[in-house]
Amino acid sequence: MEKGQLRCDCNVSVRPEKQTELGAKIEIKNMNSISGVRRALAFEIQRQTEALERGEKLQQETRGWGRCCRRNVSDAHKGIGA
Repeated sequence: MEKGQLRCDCNVSVRPEKQTELGAKIEIKNMNSISGVRRALAFEIQRQTEALERGEKLQQETRGWGRCCRRNVSDAHKGIGA
């Protein structure tokens, strides 16, 4: 029997409640468990929400989930045309 493995990438975009335009898409890559996906999404939603509340503008980027420290870190910003 072969060993099964999970690899998952997720996209998260948070926007103010009354805003109709979607926010920047942030991709979280290379999660390898359902609990890791849950924690990474909860962290990223909170991170984006707090940034928007401070008036920051989010840019589309790719982030990796750091299982050891339970946070995600920026891998690359994706500019227009990237």
